[in-house]
Amino acid sequence: MRATSSAPATPQGMAGQSSARHHLAERLSTTLIRWGTAYLTWRMRTAATLLWSMRDREFRDIGLNYSEIEGAVRAKVRATDASLF
Repeated sequence: MRATSSAPATPQGMAGQSSARHHLAERLSTTLIRWGTAYLTWRMRTAATLLWSMRDREFRDIGLNYSEIEGAVRAKVRATDASLF
């Protein structure tokens, strides 16, 4: 035989569940934003490292100067990630 609770559901009990769900959703959202930020930072650092390892001739071939590395990396990461959504 199965035991069940005879206590009726109260609005206060439901409010507690709603609050807990809201808190969980906020924590999940914050975690996902942090992971996304960490991923984008990693991508930018990896791309910048690759570009910094290139030679002057390779830079001329792609039309960049060393001073343009950071801006080019940021623009590419933003364009790529925007197209994913």
